[in-house]
Amino acid sequence: SLVDRGVWDAILNGPFVPKITENGVDVLKPISRWTVEESRKAQFDVRARNIISSRSNP
Repeated sequence: SLVDRGVWDAILNGPFVPKITENGVDVLKPISRWTVEESRKAQFDVRARNIISSRSNP
């Protein structure tokens, strides 16, 4: 499913960190300016972290 693919991508590619360029420097993009797609990718990251932490704690 799309959710499974998004979570798997998050596991393989590491955390998704939206950035913007200001004055020639990449900086973190404020959450209030995230697109729907950026929010969705961030949610996949959270799910991936939850899966990893729940599997690594006996």
